Amino acid sequence: IATIPTLVFSFTNLRINFGGTSLLIVTGVALETMKQIEAQMIMRHYKGFLK
Repeated sequence: IATIPTLVFSFTNLRINFGGTSLLIVTGVALETMKQIEAQMIMRHYKGFLK
């Protein structure tokens, strides 16, 4: 993930204003958000001892 900006620049000569660190942060936030949504969906359909 951290090398994607370098690869894009070398193949397209298109300069990207963000680096590998920002891509790692965005990826981490996206994965954590997906985990949170999945946990909420599981709790929504949970029929355990709470009823």
